[in-house]
Amino acid sequence: MELVSSEFLLQNLKNLLDSGMRQMLEDLPDGIHSGLMRQGARGVFFYFTTQEKQRGQGTTKGVREHYWRYIDLSDDKRGGRIEDNRYVITNLIQCQPDTLRVVPFESELDIFALQEKVIASIVQSSAEQVAVEEAPKLLDPIQQTVAMTLRGYINSPAVSRKEIIAAIQRLNEPQPGVYIKTLRKAYEVFTADNQIDELLTAVKSIGAATELSDDSNTSNQESKSPVKREDLKLICFDYVCQ
Repeated sequence: MELVSSEFLLQNLKNLLDSGMRQMLEDLPDGIHSGLMRQGARGVFFYFTTQEKQRGQGTTKGVREHYWRYIDLSDDKRGGRIEDNRYVITNLIQCQPDTLRVVPFESELDIFALQEKVIASIVQSSAEQVAVEEAPKLLDPIQQTVAMTLRGYINSPAVSRKEIIAAIQRLNEPQPGVYIKTLRKAYEVFTADNQIDELLTAVKSIGAATELSDDSNTSNQESKSPVKREDLKLICFDYVCQ
């Protein structure tokens, strides 16, 4: 079930398990390989898993990640293009139990070199994904507007300078959409009644909510790290020959 990413794959998997092959699949050792003939295709499919560590509240639990990669060798000029679309890969490797097994000679290709190329691709794509997720997000314009408004009261005896500074610092952090709506509503009220205390209270409320959210998601934030080569475990690989 963990491998499924579409209804197509789900149905294929259900059909396989319902045919009485569940026990056989569970008994298969890691690192095995096979091969089959597919007209117009030449390449190798690799399947890796990894245990992604999550830290939080003094505990560590593993979330299993799955990596399907097919290195296409049908066009030597392209140097082995790597495919990660599971729908495409499934169509390349699916077969019946009685499908003839075909494995090329060792001299036909260097399986270890291909494996290293696939591993490098997985590590690189993982690093890129983490970089995108951790990239700083832009502030909503309403945050800048409210922060500018609060700066105008930083020396006012009517409000605490310390609280104004703390509120401005909170506004300098990207906020979820629900808190942006709260800010907009609070600012609309402020433009009508000029009650700076109410606007400041609204900013403090979203800041407190954000801090609680950050605390509850500490394990998820700490677990964001790129996959390393040593994290990957080879489950199987499969030759596809013409």
